[in-house]
Amino acid sequence: MIRLWRIAPCDEKVATQTRKNISELDLEEDIQPDQKFFSVVMQDDTAAVLYFAVSLESVLAGHEGWVYGIDWHPPVYSGKLQRSNKIKTTV
Repeated sequence: MIRLWRIAPCDEKVATQTRKNISELDLEEDIQPDQKFFSVVMQDDTAAVLYFAVSLESVLAGHEGWVYGIDWHPPVYSGKLQRSNKIKTTV
């Protein structure tokens, strides 16, 4: 299986807010995908803190063996994933 992870920048408010359980949601609130957050402190004069959210985007089943590279085809996101494996085939 190949797991595709989304890593996206977010602001401090989103990264530090307490998330509700599904049972705590009001009827008009949306269910949000599970996300984990991390922060990076810049090692420059500003010492700025950058926040990121990580979530599971997709799982591609039916693949065995090591994957040595993946790329979107064409390079700008089109929704089609191209991958290569040990025997140098591209799917």
